[in-house]
Amino acid sequence: MREVKRYRTDEGVRVAIVGTPGRKWIPLVYLEVPMRLRKVPLSEAKYITDLPDAPSVRSACRNFLRFGKGVGITKGARRFLKEGLHG
Repeated sequence: MREVKRYRTDEGVRVAIVGTPGRKWIPLVYLEVPMRLRKVPLSEAKYITDLPDAPSVRSACRNFLRFGKGVGITKGARRFLKEGLHG
């Protein structure tokens, strides 16, 4: 299950699409150049918060894919976002 969240990093606050947490990692994609699938440890979950007025996951995935076409996107990130479109 994908969700649109706010992720606070050392570089600043980013909008991210966050996947289902696993045993050790949380998969996410946020807007950066180039776009790639990131895995952050579960200890970073405290920095992932709800985004007020968040768009739907379908809409966000579509916009992230459109942005990735222009700046470059990895295969893993593309697959992650396309799965968000379909389920």
